[in-house]
Amino acid sequence: MKTLLVDDTPIDIAPGTTVLQACWAAGAYVPALCAHPALPTTGHCGMCLVEVDGEVALSCDIAAAPGMAVTTTGERLETLRRKALSALLANHPHECLTCPEREGCDRVSCSMGVDMAERCCERFGECEVQQVAECVGIPSSTPRFRPRGLPAFQRDTALHLYLDRCIACMRCVDACVSVKGHGALTWLELVEGIFVGPSAGASFKEAGCKFCGACIEVCPAGSMLEQGPRGRRWRDLSREKLAFPPMPLPPRRHLALAADAVATVPAAPGAFRLFDAAGRVHLIEGVDNLREALGAHAASGVATHFDFHEAQMYSQRANELLQAHLKEHGKLPPGNDLDDDLF
Repeated sequence: MKTLLVDDTPIDIAPGTTVLQACWAAGAYVPALCAHPALPTTGHCGMCLVEVDGEVALSCDIAAAPGMAVTTTGERLETLRRKALSALLANHPHECLTCPEREGCDRVSCSMGVDMAERCCERFGECEVQQVAECVGIPSSTPRFRPRGLPAFQRDTALHLYLDRCIACMRCVDACVSVKGHGALTWLELVEGIFVGPSAGASFKEAGCKFCGACIEVCPAGSMLEQGPRGRRWRDLSREKLAFPPMPLPPRRHLALAADAVATVPAAPGAFRLFDAAGRVHLIEGVDNLREALGAHAASGVATHFDFHEAQMYSQRANELLQAHLKEHGKLPPGNDLDDDLF
């Protein structure tokens, strides 16, 4: 084992480790929308920028070497990451991410009058693109998304592919080809740009898809999506079988459930979510005093992280979060199981 420095912290590295993997091992969050702990790295999204010995580099695309000095934060990196994110969002629905009414929105009607095709999808609240955007920040110069009317594949099964949401990160292709060895997904070169899709024919079945669920599990953008109760049951089973390691959590979204972090939370009404060590939602609750309620949970030992949403109508906001989770997973979080009869 050899050692490098990540933000002045010594980290032992094994042969074949990338700088991005070394950063994650050091507990330093580096945003990435194409890299994933379960996949080979590709360098498509341009988000995982760091400074290596003072020079900016894509951390997923460079091998970690002994003696390197890696810096993961700083104004230069933040500016470049926002620029890369802006380029991705120009081709992905993102109006909900910048909407001032997003916290109290019912996800059905739109008080801002935004067309449905420009709004975020049903992954809102659990979306990886959203998590990265909240951490990195969306530049005001980000172009408005213009729907391109791209097709959706395989509408006769529980697995759907929505090309208008695809950010061409290639995670699904890597999961299908490199990890599972199926080869059902490939690049699609259309007039509108480069996307992913079935490698042969017009459906996943024709392309030899085994419906293992790996593509959905790693998709960060809601492009690969299960549909309906049947799809949710299938995804729950496939997730357990795949057992992929979770993506590292952005620090600005999920705070450590500890006294110092809880002390920064306003003593105001709102709703919060508790997460376990794997990033899964454990509990969703609406309260009249966020700081007090989270403080009571800090010593529980079950949850490790939290996020919160200030809202005067805190019961309504908690219900919205619960309904979104139920729609996403087909069941309530473990800590809300006692309330199952309410839904």
